[in-house]
Amino acid sequence: MADGTSGLYESIDQVRAQAAALQESLASVRAADDTVTVPGDLIERLDAGIKRARAEIAEMQSRLSAQPNGDGLDDADRAGMIALNMALNGAPRTETDRYLEQTFGLPDRERIVEAAYEQVKRLRSV
Repeated sequence: MADGTSGLYESIDQVRAQAAALQESLASVRAADDTVTVPGDLIERLDAGIKRARAEIAEMQSRLSAQPNGDGLDDADRAGMIALNMALNGAPRTETDRYLEQTFGLPDRERIVEAAYEQVKRLRSV
């Protein structure tokens, strides 16, 4: 699921970059009348990027709706989000580990807890 999401974000970033280039192109035009000329290839690239992003969004929506809970997250993803939230709220690692063990029983919960607390450490050091 993460791969599809990162691909979607990449497509969205590409569309944004193309839209910014179009906006920049429009801003640089200084015509006497209100007519603006935009290069056809720029419009085609922007249109293709929008279509690609829409297709990926539709695919992600389809995948998410196929999930039993509808959110597209597995237990490891949920555990990671909960661990990060607990870490941000100042809960001790032992409490977070105990909660994840009781709630999810994942074999790799120690890695999940460690990753969450490392992320909080990085965020707070910025």
